[in-house]
Amino acid sequence: MILGCEVAAAQTPRPKSEARGGDGNSSVIITNPGEFSPGEPGPSTKRVRLGGTRRPLPRYVVPRSYLATGNDGEACVATERRRRDSPITSGEQGGNAFVGGAGGGGSLAACAQPDGSIEAAQPSPAQVAEAFLREVPLPLPEPRIAPDGQAITGLAAFLETNGTLTHAMGDATPLGPVAVEASGAYFVDWGDGSPEAGPFDFEGEPYPSGRIFHHYDHTGSYTVTLRTSWNATWNLGGDSGTVEGLSTQTTLPVEVFEVQAVIRR
Repeated sequence: MILGCEVAAAQTPRPKSEARGGDGNSSVIITNPGEFSPGEPGPSTKRVRLGGTRRPLPRYVVPRSYLATGNDGEACVATERRRRDSPITSGEQGGNAFVGGAGGGGSLAACAQPDGSIEAAQPSPAQVAEAFLREVPLPLPEPRIAPDGQAITGLAAFLETNGTLTHAMGDATPLGPVAVEASGAYFVDWGDGSPEAGPFDFEGEPYPSGRIFHHYDHTGSYTVTLRTSWNATWNLGGDSGTVEGLSTQTTLPVEVFEVQAVIRR
């Protein structure tokens, strides 16, 4: 028996590169996790210390996505992996999903792998809230013109919006829970070349009480576009702000006919 030494368990795979971290505990960043799958158990390496005490290394490699600044000065989405004793949580998965989505399917590019060229930066509450709003869907109305998408020249065609102009939502983020209150207004393109109508801060209702209507002068097939312009107020980590310029739209076909009176004597 050799005292005062540290012996690694035999036949246990190891990372391709060494871990680094300042506290010597579980908050260790794996610079190259090798064959480890993020969020899954890594190799259960155990070391035998003086006196026979066994201390297992952290078993999980958990990813965390965050906003960073690249060497070109532009914002990007980076990912680090930490090795720890606990697996990834649903809140962490949700945070990674929408922050990572900002790079994979949004306006931000993914950062290069950490090699010293990326200046890591914690995301601000405003950045996290805007990334969340880019990923979550806002409600769509279900427009209708009675009867059966038909209108008559010279008579008002009433647009029923069948939607909502207020919407509350929230989710877990890397900075804590975000709460969003969105409010909207309708704009209508009637499809016949007339200017877009709106804003309407109320729902369109059927004849005779509806307040969103249009007179078609000519017969034909038209496409009505109902656009909702949204402003959203967010609260996150004690901060708050407003995101403007959000928009959703849906379309509705309409057939316009002409009716002539027939007088019989």
